[in-house]
Amino acid sequence: MKLIIFTTILLLTVGFTTFAQNPTSTPTPDDDVVKITTTLIQIDATVTDKKGNIVKDLKPEDFEVYENGKRQNITNFSFITFGSKNSQTNTENQSNKAESPKTPIPIPPVRLKPEQIRRTYAIVVDDLTLSFSSIFWVKSDLKRFVNEQMEEGDLVAILRVGTGLGALQSFTSDKRQLLAAVEKIRWNTLSNPFSYEPIQPNIIDELPGGKNVSAEQEKQREEKQKAIKLQKDKEADLRDYPSLKALDYVINGMKDLPGRKSVMFFSEGFKTFTRDEYPPKIPRPTKVFDALRAVIESATRASVVVYTFDPRGVYAPGAEAQDDIVGLARSPTAGNSQEIRVWEDNVNNSIDTLRYLAQETGGIANLGNSITKGIEKVFNDQSYYLLGYQPDSETFDPKQSKFNKLVIRLKRPDLKIRYRSGFYGVTDDQINQTKNNRTPQQKIYAAVSSPFDGKEINLSLYPIFYNDFQDRNFIRTLVHIDAKDLTFALEPDGFYKTTFEILAGIFDTNGSSANNRISQNTLRFSPENYQRVQKEGVVYNLETPIIVTGGYQFRVALRDVASDKVGSASQFIEVPNLKKKKLTLSQLIVRNYPLQKWNEILNGQNINFNAEKGLFLANTSLREFKRGTVMSYYYIIYNTKFDSRTSPKLEVQTKLFKDGKLLMENEPQPLDVRNQKDLLRIETSNAVTLGTDLTTGDYILQIVVIDKNADKKKQIATQWIDFTIVE
Repeated sequence: MKLIIFTTILLLTVGFTTFAQNPTSTPTPDDDVVKITTTLIQIDATVTDKKGNIVKDLKPEDFEVYENGKRQNITNFSFITFGSKNSQTNTENQSNKAESPKTPIPIPPVRLKPEQIRRTYAIVVDDLTLSFSSIFWVKSDLKRFVNEQMEEGDLVAILRVGTGLGALQSFTSDKRQLLAAVEKIRWNTLSNPFSYEPIQPNIIDELPGGKNVSAEQEKQREEKQKAIKLQKDKEADLRDYPSLKALDYVINGMKDLPGRKSVMFFSEGFKTFTRDEYPPKIPRPTKVFDALRAVIESATRASVVVYTFDPRGVYAPGAEAQDDIVGLARSPTAGNSQEIRVWEDNVNNSIDTLRYLAQETGGIANLGNSITKGIEKVFNDQSYYLLGYQPDSETFDPKQSKFNKLVIRLKRPDLKIRYRSGFYGVTDDQINQTKNNRTPQQKIYAAVSSPFDGKEINLSLYPIFYNDFQDRNFIRTLVHIDAKDLTFALEPDGFYKTTFEILAGIFDTNGSSANNRISQNTLRFSPENYQRVQKEGVVYNLETPIIVTGGYQFRVALRDVASDKVGSASQFIEVPNLKKKKLTLSQLIVRNYPLQKWNEILNGQNINFNAEKGLFLANTSLREFKRGTVMSYYYIIYNTKFDSRTSPKLEVQTKLFKDGKLLMENEPQPLDVRNQKDLLRIETSNAVTLGTDLTTGDYILQIVVIDKNADKKKQIATQWIDFTIVE
């Protein structure tokens, strides 16, 4: 694709004005909800009344904290609240719905900064255990969650355990990205097709000879029975153990997020106990139980509360289609219902693991028939008390390294309390020491998997979709590197040299990455160019062919070899399927001009097209502009409707947003297409002036194109670009 600036640009000279906005109060709790140090143990606890409502007026004297049975003196106490705004939001939605057009125009998403986040949710779909029907209900209710229940200030990830760990890239407030992740939820063939395992006759009853068998036949039966049981245990481990390891990875990845974090875990539970003999006697824990305990410990360290959901809902006793009722009726042991008791025991075990996981992390097990109501419970459960005390030397005795059990009691018997069960005798500093000792390779991989951009080296990333004349899809990714954050060495020949490692990954909604290799780059600049790049930065240009359309997350991490500093950046992009013949816009490419320079360009003066191309790349990747300048933008319109009798009939509307609030919109204006070479790829451009009355901060420019020849439901396409106004 050629980057073109037209000398016949239509100038839209709009002096954007701002409107007064009431500031929103956002709670700012301590970033570390759970603290485990040699001087302070701090744990969160949720208190509710008999109706399940949060109790907010308790004092330190209302609590008693015990560690390993020994009462502790409460030295730190606070109450943190994040109230739900659903009632207000629903009212606003109804009002907006009444006035909205037949074809709604999407509102550009706001990229949240850490200080703007109210609540953080990781929605983990355990597709290794969920049955076919459970997947259907989870997918349906998660769409409703994104469209109706998710609120301003929510940071959300929708992850599947069966797709690999790259999916951790998905933390976002962008509903487009989340809905794309929901659409990718599928039933996993490693999972059970049915909600409950089929009830079948005892394997002994199915073997030849009935109950009257010789000692040799009995031995053969036992060996076959053990082999079948071993196979079933392996199949359970293949589902359950990877599910818990993936959940543990997600929880550990949330540790650096601010405040209290929540995981909504959708699963049909695990097999945490097994029996070596038949009939069943004393159960023993499996390695799956050990993995479950590891998840609970990680959740405590990361201040994560786990809310579990069993999509099967309340179990209704009764035979199902997959049950072998005829075989059970013929079974000699059917009279004592042994097989049914074993089956019920396994079902209860799977449900109990979900209860246990929620209880031990301070969450709620949602086992009812409504996922939507369960999510609402989670929203209303985001207020809690922080209780802290000073531990004694026995807590972190290296000779014992024991689990320290916590008990928190209330002096008011009419209230209920939920809290974490305890912690192992290892301090956070000891755990973080491992993190600090990471190799350079581990450090850059950690940066590319973090849900937030790393700021030791300032990077700005912008992916651009385009479709060439051979109908091939590409994404060109522009990465702006602040050269002042890189280490340059002056060489004997007077040139300045810097070396950095870069890891660029493009992740689809399955979490799969198209690139995971680290490349090393060395740049050398003459003294003149060194001064220029110190001021303007460096643009790293990546081009990736795309075969499968859909949503993609670009992430880039860069490590300066000399200083070991790391920076990272991320951006979501949706690659449209142009074969559906739907009106589509490419991303916007921008260029910034001083007003005087812009007037010269309009008059055909002082135009250097080679320089303009480079400045387009630099401006589009960084997107930082001053007030009183002109921002021109270029984009391509695909799939306009026309035929031999009619030409394209397009209108364009421009909108400006600040902090998610609409500041300005103009009336749709007709687009002149008479000089276009390809009406299926209409190249167009325009410009806006950034008024001197604009305040500094983050803005979004949105372009709306209306195809008057298309069906009413397919008339509108939109694209936007975020930028920052600086002093």
